[in-house]
Amino acid sequence: MNEFLKFKRNVLNAKENYLKAKQFDITEGNRESILRLAKPFERGYFTLAVIGGMSAGKSSFLNAFLGEKDLLPTGGDQTTCALTSIGFSKNQSVTIKYRDGQPTTFPAKDINELKSILKEKVAIPHEYGNGFPILQINNDIITGLSESQILNKLPEYEELAQRPIEDDLKKYLSSTMEKKRFVENVYIKLDFKSLEGWRIVDTPGVCALGGIEEITRDFLLGKDIDGFDNVDAILFIYNGSQSLQEKPELTSFIRDVVNRNRSFVAERSFMIITHSASGSFRSNSDYIKNAKQQIENIIPSDHIFYIDNNLELFCKEREKCPEDFKDLINKDYLSQWDIDTANVLKGMKSDLSEDKSTLCNEDFINKINELSQFTTLREKLEEFIVQRKKKAYEEIIDLIKVDLNNLADRKKGAKAMVEDDLKGQQDMATQLRKGEEDRKERHEKFNIIADTLRTKYSEFKIRKEYDEIREETYGLKGLKAEELDYKTEVICRELEEKRTSIVNGVASDCQHQFDNIDSKFTFPTIDFKSIVEKARMNEKNKKLENKEGVLNVVKRWFSKVVFFVGKEKREEWGKAYKEDSEKVAKECQVIILDNIKEDIDIIIEVVSTFIVDVNDSITRYNELIKRSENELRENTRTINDKEQTISKLENEISQIENAINCI
Repeated sequence: MNEFLKFKRNVLNAKENYLKAKQFDITEGNRESILRLAKPFERGYFTLAVIGGMSAGKSSFLNAFLGEKDLLPTGGDQTTCALTSIGFSKNQSVTIKYRDGQPTTFPAKDINELKSILKEKVAIPHEYGNGFPILQINNDIITGLSESQILNKLPEYEELAQRPIEDDLKKYLSSTMEKKRFVENVYIKLDFKSLEGWRIVDTPGVCALGGIEEITRDFLLGKDIDGFDNVDAILFIYNGSQSLQEKPELTSFIRDVVNRNRSFVAERSFMIITHSASGSFRSNSDYIKNAKQQIENIIPSDHIFYIDNNLELFCKEREKCPEDFKDLINKDYLSQWDIDTANVLKGMKSDLSEDKSTLCNEDFINKINELSQFTTLREKLEEFIVQRKKKAYEEIIDLIKVDLNNLADRKKGAKAMVEDDLKGQQDMATQLRKGEEDRKERHEKFNIIADTLRTKYSEFKIRKEYDEIREETYGLKGLKAEELDYKTEVICRELEEKRTSIVNGVASDCQHQFDNIDSKFTFPTIDFKSIVEKARMNEKNKKLENKEGVLNVVKRWFSKVVFFVGKEKREEWGKAYKEDSEKVAKECQVIILDNIKEDIDIIIEVVSTFIVDVNDSITRYNELIKRSENELRENTRTINDKEQTISKLENEISQIENAINCI
C-alpha cells in the first residue's frame, strides 16, 4: 500500500473516533484545526507536479511512470496548454473543462479508447507547435478581440514565437474562434492500482510560449480552496542529452520560482534526467555532471535521478505478454523500439548469457530495474511522502489526543465534584466559585502576555530587521545591466528568507506564550498557520492584482535586450540606454521597498490577530464552561440526580478513553 494511503486511513479512523467522542463536549476545542488539517488526507492523494521544457520528455516520463506506452501524446512540440491531472478511479474517463463552460466527461470503456480521446480532444495539433503562442492568442479571443484585431497583433505574437507565424495564425483563427473549444483543465481517471493515493499533474511546457508557463508557475505556487499547497512534490524533467546552457528555460524557470519561494522549491523538488537509452548519453558522464552542477545548489543531490523511460516501458509492456524476455529480444518485437533501446536490450542479453547458461525473467527484470532507475525513484518518493506527511499526520493525532484528554479530565473533574458533594465532604458551590476565579485569572494572565508581544513586535523593531535589505535596495541605482540582474535576485532571495525567519519566529514565540497558559489550563491550541494565512490574504487583497513583481520588471527589460541585440551585446546595450537602466533600477527599488512594508504589515497583523483570536477563544471557552457548570448544578439537586449524573459521566469517560486508545 502507498504510504500516503496508510496515513489517509489512519487519519480518517482517528477523525471518526474523535467526532464520536466530541458529542460529549460543548466546547469547540481543536475541532476546527483538526478538520482543516485532515482535508489534504481526505481528498485522497499526494500530488506530484511534472515540470519541463519542450522536448524534455515529460509525456514520455509519465507514460513510463504509469506503465502505459503512448498514453499521453508525445512529440517534439507542446502537446497541451492546459493542466492535465491524472488520478485513480475504477471508472476510466477523460473530463475536459473548457474556458467558457462546464466540464465535459468522456467515458472510456478501455485504455485504447481513452488514448484516442486524449489525442482527439486535448493534444495541440503539430502545426501549432514550435513556439506558436497559443495561450496568448486564446486569451485575446476570450477577451473579445476580433479576427482583424488579433491579426494586427502579429508582431507581438512573432516576438513571442521568435519566428514568422502569419500563415499559422490565419489558419488557427479560421478554425478556433469559438471560445468553447479552448481547454482549461484536463482530468484523466485511470483504473491503475499503482495510482491509488497519487495525483500526477502534467503541466504545460516551460518556455517562451506566449504565457503558457504562467499556468505552470501559478499552479506550482498556488493553493487549493482549503488553503493548502496545490503541490506536494515537484519533478523537474530534463533531457540529459541536451545542454542546459543551450536550453536554459528550465533552469531560468527554477530560479524564478526559487526567488518567489526558495524553501518551497528546495524542500519538495526532484530533478529527473531522462536519456531514453541513448548510447551517447551512457558513454558521456558529463551529461549527468553538467546537469547536477546546474541545480545542485537548489535541489538536494539525493533528489537527482537519471532514468530510462524506454527500458521501464519495455518492462511494463512485457508484463502484458506471456513470452520470456529472451524470446522477445530474438523477435521482431524490438522493432517497436528505437535503435538505442534495442541495442541496450540485446547487450543486456549478451552480458547475462556470459554469466549464466540459463536465462530467466528475473535476471532481465533486475537488470532493467538497475538501468531504468524507476524502482529507486519510486522508493525515494515513498520515503519523501513519509517525511512530508508524517509531521502533518502527527500534528492531527496530537491535537486530537490533547482535545480528548482535556475532555476526559474535565469529565473526571465534574464526576469527582459530584461524588464529593454526594458524600457531603465538599460544597459544590465552593468548587464552582473557584472555577470562576480561575477563568478570571486566565484572562488577566493573557493580557500581560499580549502586552509583551505588542512591545516585542512593534513596527519600529520589525522595521530594524529589514534595515540591511533596505540599504542594499537603495544601492541598486547605478548598477550595470548584469549587476542589476544578479543583485535583484539576491535581494529577492534575502527578502523571502527574512520574511520566513521572522514569521516563523513570531509563530514560535506566540505558541510558546500560549503554551504557558495551556500548561495550567486545559485549553485548545490556536491554529497559528491559519492566522498567518489570513493575514497574508488580507494584505494581498489590499494590493492591485496586476501589480508587477520585481523579477518580472528585470525579466521584461532583459527580454528586450536579448531579443533586439543578443546576449553578447548586453553590456553595450546597457551603456547606450543608461536612462532605461536607471529607470528599471528605480522601479525595482519601489517594488522591493513596498514588499518590505507589506511584510511588516503582515507581521503586525499576525500578532494582532493572534491576540484577538486568543481573547475571543478564552471568552467563548469560559462562557461554555460556565454554562456547563450551571447545567451540572441544576442536574444534581437530589441524591438520585447526583447518582444518575455520576453514572452518565462514567459512561462518557469510558467512551472518550476508548476513542483515545483507538487512535
